[in-house]
Amino acid sequence: MRRIITAALFLTVACLSSPAAARVERIEILSRQDFAPGIEFGDAGAYEKLRGRAFFALDPNAAANAPVTDLKLAPRDARGLVEFSAEFLVLRPKVTARGNGTLLYEVNNRGNIAILRQLHEASFSNDPATVADAGNGFLFRRGVTLVWSAWATDVATRPGDNRLVLRAPIATKDGAPITGKVAYELIVDAPRVTARFTGLLGTAYPFANDGDPDVVLTERQRRADERRPIPRAAWSFVEPSEGGAASEIALDGGFKPGRIYELVYTARDPIVAAAGMAGIRDLLSYLRNHPLAGAPAPRTSLIFGISQSGRLIQTMLLRGLHVDEDGRAVFDGAFVHVAGGGKGGFDYRFAMPTRHFSVLEDHIYPTDFFPFATVSARDSATGAEGSILDRARALGAVPKLFYVNNSSEYWNRAASLIATDPDGERDLPPAPEARIYLIAGAQHYVGALSERGIFANCVNTLNHYRAMRALMLAFERWVRDGVEPPPSTYRASPTVRWSRSPPMEKPSPEFPISVCPRETCARHASTSAAGSRPIASPSRCHHAWENRSRPWCRGRTPTGWIRAASRCPKCSFRSAPGPASTPATRPLDSPAPPAGGTARSCRLRAPRRSGRHQAIRDRRSKPAMSAVPRMRKRCERPPPTWSAGVFCCRRTSMRW
Repeated sequence: MRRIITAALFLTVACLSSPAAARVERIEILSRQDFAPGIEFGDAGAYEKLRGRAFFALDPNAAANAPVTDLKLAPRDARGLVEFSAEFLVLRPKVTARGNGTLLYEVNNRGNIAILRQLHEASFSNDPATVADAGNGFLFRRGVTLVWSAWATDVATRPGDNRLVLRAPIATKDGAPITGKVAYELIVDAPRVTARFTGLLGTAYPFANDGDPDVVLTERQRRADERRPIPRAAWSFVEPSEGGAASEIALDGGFKPGRIYELVYTARDPIVAAAGMAGIRDLLSYLRNHPLAGAPAPRTSLIFGISQSGRLIQTMLLRGLHVDEDGRAVFDGAFVHVAGGGKGGFDYRFAMPTRHFSVLEDHIYPTDFFPFATVSARDSATGAEGSILDRARALGAVPKLFYVNNSSEYWNRAASLIATDPDGERDLPPAPEARIYLIAGAQHYVGALSERGIFANCVNTLNHYRAMRALMLAFERWVRDGVEPPPSTYRASPTVRWSRSPPMEKPSPEFPISVCPRETCARHASTSAAGSRPIASPSRCHHAWENRSRPWCRGRTPTGWIRAASRCPKCSFRSAPGPASTPATRPLDSPAPPAGGTARSCRLRAPRRSGRHQAIRDRRSKPAMSAVPRMRKRCERPPPTWSAGVFCCRRTSMRW
């Protein structure tokens, strides 16, 4: 049970410098208790948990704070400084002498702790306290101090979820509210009467005027289509049960899958969102230069981020927000996981940090923008030149970097662009301070669903967290001890020309074209228009990598459906038996194979069409083996609740 620290343990740290060089002004320790009571983590011994609050004061005129948008418009105190505070959490060895001197700061993901679920494979908790929350104890056994703090400003919370959320200053103009247009995209995966428009755990900006007179809801089929307004009388906002701004819409007739809806209105009170990055910077600067509650400052400071959190780290490096007001780097190394080439909406007016561009949704939110690589490149579309480390080099503070991506990020997060120029003309070797690793065959996270749900195929259960632990050890040794890590290992062809093909105005009927796997699936084939453009697909299934000469699942061809073998040797899937007189092929306008037929278990692919960034797309489609040890999931018969075609056997090479 949490116990409140008495006044004797209440820490107040006075700022020793002039107000113009403000930083963390004071630290308050709110609670201090044993973590996983009774458990010793190897040589590091027992751990303790501290919760506290850091109080910041930013100088709007300091050069280090120039990237913080609208900071000059935030309310100031009598000294001319912008004040705010953030909650933080620390897990550290109870006997500080038994620690290894490394502080690892994890940028939380939408207020949630992620590193313990991944590297420790522990239960999910934003208030870790028990043995279950410690998982395998990987970092604890090494004596690492773990730190988290609030930085995200637009995260929805519920009582008891313990998410770390920053209450940042609100920008005003001469004391009056600032207004501006905001837009929220939303899609649904099933028909529904109401839908949330604020994205994943997001919140909405308040309306500029009561009654929202200028609010507009539109719909369109595709991203580039014209937006069609929906009559205002046909929809309404759902009144939130706990107060605050509305985040749901009710539509007469309901929202439909396959459509992109967009809500636009005039909002007020833009949050100074980039104050979150400045808070991370100043807290790390304080912790690496001051003792905390009896523990000395660490010898090495690292920062770690997964997905959105990794994109935030890349944005900090791009803007130079990893260097404090005194010109000192606040961390020695950054481990960026599954962030691809992305940054995010962390540093502009009316920013929405929780939103990010994806293939199917949220197209209007800036994420994968130039520059991408750690060495200089040129963007032919805009004429811009540079690298993500230009500001860091100018400040003389380039940290050691690990870029670790899974195959998913080569499909959906521009990961290939951290190692190629934007035109796909040439490979770009990483900077000497950086390493790039691909954990091939792994998806964005380890899948745990037992059913397909909304997905065309079952999620990938390949556990890449073991490889992550090995990479973390190599990363820490490199930064702390100077031991060179393994060379960068990712899919880099001897020459990019291997994957390029000439532009093609119109595909030949004989040339295989890209098709959605749904069109080759019995569950969706009946929705395809009869007599549509011929579709060709490789005559093998996703298990054909082991015996490519035996096309177990053959699917659909330009002339019709091809009957496949009766059994796939890997997933033990049996196609529905048919009469001996069943023809080998059927016309395209005939019904799809029977339910349970092999076409349902195929994940068929064809070469992608030519066009801009063809090389980059092809590079994503054929990632090579990574340097980490190969891990092959044991082939097991799918549980009865799973659909046919489960990826029960996947090789990490992802060869097609």
